[in-house]
Amino acid sequence: MKIKILNALWTFIKLIFKFIHLILNSLKFLFRIPVFSIVSMIFSIGIIIVYRSLGILLDIIFESLFNYDLSANLNFGLFDSLIAAVIFIMLNILFFNDKLKNDENFKPRKMLLYFVPTIIIWMIPLFFLQDYILDTVSFLKQTSIDLYDPTYSIFLIAFGGPHLWPMFLTGKAKAAAVGVAINSFIFVIYSLLQVEKLYSID
Repeated sequence: MKIKILNALWTFIKLIFKFIHLILNSLKFLFRIPVFSIVSMIFSIGIIIVYRSLGILLDIIFESLFNYDLSANLNFGLFDSLIAAVIFIMLNILFFNDKLKNDENFKPRKMLLYFVPTIIIWMIPLFFLQDYILDTVSFLKQTSIDLYDPTYSIFLIAFGGPHLWPMFLTGKAKAAAVGVAINSFIFVIYSLLQVEKLYSID
């Protein structure tokens, strides 16, 4: 009985060390999610300006022809976030494909294994930033952007922007953390399919 308890304890200790090892190896990927999030928001600015301008034009047309207030029924913040989310996923895919084709030492399965804990790491703070997230959502819903408004965290807008779309749909700030998971796991699933295809060919 004592031997079984000791074996179970040893197995538990090994699992803890494996988990710590996994987290430490994941640190090299830690800043990939925020960096790609910020880049995706930067790239989306041009698109946002175009479709917001188009929205104003369409609003004038709909108001004059159909007496319908289009802008009141368009959720600009949701569109901002979805556009940034698509760019975020595409950046991850492009990075992965580039490494897969050009880096002979690249081990895709290991990279994906280490990438998953970083998703969890970046989900956690979003559970504790609900007031800031609600402010950010209000900010993104505005038709003009004042980057010097001290009320809002520019970093949160840049980092959180691509992951806020579930929040717009549910109205709950905690959904922003779910957005990080969904956007990241879409990339992970795509990558796993690519890896499976690669190894099945071999």
